[in-house]
Amino acid sequence: MPIIRRTNDPIRLHILKHLFEEGAISPNISLLQKLAKLNQATIRKSLSFLKHELSLSFSPQIDLKKTGFPLETITLFCIDIKNKKTPRAIRTLCEDAHTSRFLEISGFSKWNYLSIGAFRSIEHYISHTQRLSTRHPYLREAVADSQVIYIRKKPLKNILAAKQVLTALLEEEKK
Repeated sequence: MPIIRRTNDPIRLHILKHLFEEGAISPNISLLQKLAKLNQATIRKSLSFLKHELSLSFSPQIDLKKTGFPLETITLFCIDIKNKKTPRAIRTLCEDAHTSRFLEISGFSKWNYLSIGAFRSIEHYISHTQRLSTRHPYLREAVADSQVIYIRKKPLKNILAAKQVLTALLEEEKK
């Protein structure tokens, strides 16, 4: 009987969960030595310094489509900051399992919070938000308005913010 391998079986999910723990993934020192043409001691000291100063960490990059969550959402919120239930509402939105980032934003519009999450489909997003607002009625009081943007296609440009900043710093250094 052949073994059927799945990305969502309990063992693989358990291992993947622990890959996000600090120290579970570490850089390949010998490869860094070959690429940077520096000795191991310099690389180790630099990594230690960067880990302390920049909160440098290493974690797996996961293809969300292969996990069954192909839909990425960006939700803009207009949250009434004067409402007494706002801190509780923000805590609930931050603790939502589908939310990967929850940010306070500002600009020339009414939106003051932004949430990024992953879902199986648009229907899944809609049912999840309805369930969330039913379970937590104070969300309806605190959230004055919201606007959702669905990201369905592969991004035209997708680099980590840290890599983008590093590229900008290296470019500035050349000038």
